[in-house]
Amino acid sequence: MFISQISAAARAARRILPVFGLAAALLTSSLGPLAGWTATPALADGPIVRDHRDPHARLELAIKRVIVHDDMDWGNGEIDLSYEVRSALDGCPPDDRWSCGQLVVSGTVPRFQATDGWVQTVDRVVPAAGDTLADSSVGPEIGIPIRPGQWYGLKVVGKESDPTVDDIMGRVQRTIVDENGTIRFGTTTQRGDGTCKRHLGFCSPSSSETEPDADGAFSVEFEIRRAPLPDLRPINITVDNLPNSPKQRVCAPVQNVGTGEAGPFLVSFYADGVALPGGEPVLPRLASADSSVLCIDTQLAAGPHQLRAVVDGPDRVVEFNERNNVYEQMYTAPAQAGSATPEETSTGKPAATTGAAQADLTVSAIKVNGQAPDGKDDCKDGKNAVAVVVKNGGSAASGRFAVRLAVDGADVGDVQVADLEAGKAREVRFDDVRLKQGERKLGATIDAKATGADADEDAGELEVTARCKEAQR
Repeated sequence: MFISQISAAARAARRILPVFGLAAALLTSSLGPLAGWTATPALADGPIVRDHRDPHARLELAIKRVIVHDDMDWGNGEIDLSYEVRSALDGCPPDDRWSCGQLVVSGTVPRFQATDGWVQTVDRVVPAAGDTLADSSVGPEIGIPIRPGQWYGLKVVGKESDPTVDDIMGRVQRTIVDENGTIRFGTTTQRGDGTCKRHLGFCSPSSSETEPDADGAFSVEFEIRRAPLPDLRPINITVDNLPNSPKQRVCAPVQNVGTGEAGPFLVSFYADGVALPGGEPVLPRLASADSSVLCIDTQLAAGPHQLRAVVDGPDRVVEFNERNNVYEQMYTAPAQAGSATPEETSTGKPAATTGAAQADLTVSAIKVNGQAPDGKDDCKDGKNAVAVVVKNGGSAASGRFAVRLAVDGADVGDVQVADLEAGKAREVRFDDVRLKQGERKLGATIDAKATGADADEDAGELEVTARCKEAQR
């Protein structure tokens, strides 16, 4: 009886002490992160403050499900999960990846009850509203910027909370981007480690009997994916002589290869590093997988020039990739009025130059089952719907043309299109396209030889990579 009285007193003491700790933790969480947290500024207010090295990708993480293997207690346990994303310039040693580098984002998953074998659907997108963020370049609407040459890692810590003592359930760590810059896109289920032995019926974080390499008491299913943002890129520079004028019309076709719509953005034109007179055309919006042509009327001095088109120079549109907004090529302006002679370079090939109104057909996107491929679960092993988006960026209707589709270099077939008006775009559908499991190359080509339309070998064809998952059985 004496021993049982001591045990009861000890249990009572353990119940009281954590209450003060829990109250302090709640006070800190309510006054700390929230007091210093500010919402991401609206894009219209001005450019986002970014690191001097622009990101080549913006990601978001989705914590989808949690599998509880051991609730560390009797009956249902109160499960708390916290997460961190960290980054290090020179990578992190394997034995120091729990705390290595700089904190990018941290937060918690809402508490839930679970017992052994319980599967809890979480669907927590990281970064989330209320998370602690490193700076204004990170946020729920703009994701996590991935800088070249840096390591990024995710850590999820599980605890079982109760009135006596909080039992540690282990930690899940996953490399998001390795030291070579490889992003580990996709969905993964990973079991935690670093749990500890039971001691007097509980297992606290301060227990001296921890087993760092032991299996954890929970697993996490999470996904690494692209942030749903636009991705603008110029794909060409064309130059046309204006009739009865010494000026030329300089144009840049721009594609949005991201998954989000782009708001207002401008295109700046340069010759030999100097801004060309003629202004900076602005496009109010550009939908995902769409394209548009922006132009200025200017005069180029006779001779060779290094032309450059820069999309969204002021950085007012947050994009998936900020490093593909510049296109350059050489161009030689003629000494007298007449046909200009663009010169092909390693950075691009300009379209044919003429002063007459004509169509200009481009393949702006290839969609698989309604979405632009992003390299993860784009299609299924079997029949798929493929759509080729064709844009007429010229000043005249196209007349009849054909769109051909190939898979891994083998022709699938072609679809005849009667006409496409100037400035319009159209989805040309290929139904029941059979694709095999794994990585597939889809190529689309415009055949407009029988018409007056222009579809050069650069703009008139496009190839994308899609990854097909195994068919469900």
